[in-house]
Amino acid sequence: MMRVKKFRRLSVYDIGKTESYLSDMAKQGLFLTGMRQGCNIFEINEPADIEYRIEYGERALNKEMREMYEVSGWDHVCSYRGIHIFRAAASEGLLEIHTDPEEQSYTLKNRSSMLIKLIFIELILLFAMIAITIFTIRIGNTPILNLFENNFIYFVNIALVVYVIYEVTREMQVFNRIKKRLQMGFYINHHEPWKKRSVSGYIVNGILAVLFILCIASFVSNIGSISGYITGKSNYALTMETKLPVIRLNEIEKLESPELRTYITKVSTHPVSYVRVNYNVFMKEMEIYEEFVRKDSIDDESYTPTIRTNYYKVYLPFMVKGLMKDVLYKAKCYFIHFPEVETKAEKLDCKGVDEFYYLPSDGNEKNYFEVVARKKNIIIWMIYSGHKTRTEVMEATQELFE
Repeated sequence: MMRVKKFRRLSVYDIGKTESYLSDMAKQGLFLTGMRQGCNIFEINEPADIEYRIEYGERALNKEMREMYEVSGWDHVCSYRGIHIFRAAASEGLLEIHTDPEEQSYTLKNRSSMLIKLIFIELILLFAMIAITIFTIRIGNTPILNLFENNFIYFVNIALVVYVIYEVTREMQVFNRIKKRLQMGFYINHHEPWKKRSVSGYIVNGILAVLFILCIASFVSNIGSISGYITGKSNYALTMETKLPVIRLNEIEKLESPELRTYITKVSTHPVSYVRVNYNVFMKEMEIYEEFVRKDSIDDESYTPTIRTNYYKVYLPFMVKGLMKDVLYKAKCYFIHFPEVETKAEKLDCKGVDEFYYLPSDGNEKNYFEVVARKKNIIIWMIYSGHKTRTEVMEATQELFE
């Protein structure tokens, strides 16, 4: 027989609605055969009028209990974490499993206690994750940058735990409502309408969709990082011909025949001039380091000039300014190794650029400084050392963003 999986739209703790739902599925030719996390497994067959009942008890049914249900006309369908599903052909003479509502309420007591314990455990986990997240994203006082570089994975984890707590709490409320009605002498409505969806249901589905997208995005980013590392595309040697969306060193220096310093020695495998790519679906991030060889030096190992550029292209517009603030903070702390001291950033007018900051080195050398610039959703942070001044770097920045 062919089988299909369907996402579980209803909580299995909502007994009446779930039983009604399974009966309606049987009338469409879908018969429950098993349950998994978040989904039901159905077998396709001829439509039939079937009644389902849900029982709570031990994680597994023993032989005597199975026989007791079979004598009453109920066949065991499946069990899932102490939830046991039975079915029988609908008929006027069908015997109910429970004839005393108050007695049935006692079968729900242990499950209700378990849900309370589960909520308590999840709350402890939630507080622990929040503490870890706050500590992690505050490292270096650059929370937005840390969020991007970690693919928002901490927020995804927190959101998932919050959702689990919400679901367990909702299930406990439904469960306690059913138990209270049983204690008052009311029977469970085995044909309770289940198709009507509440506003909260649509909100939860929307939250789930966002979480799913974030999870997929984080997963794709991590796969891209692993793939880039294996193929060598995430870290490779820079050449004069490499096409990059940043200012190249010779666009500032304007030498006739520049030569890149590639490797420290002939047997070295780590390039001096390099490109590093961080794979992230929320932001394109690159680090480029470029260094020229001095032609007039006797010592071939001496070199100048150099430029290191960090390139960020942000795909979440509402986080661009926050990222700009974090990148500028990192730039202020680059020359000075004491967190309480920052390099003063001078904001300059640069045609065609939304923001342009000049940061001199701690020695105030005219040819060794930093530049942080932003146009729309693109941010570049350059650390330059060479023969030119900030004027030439500003001109090169204008040309880049034209």
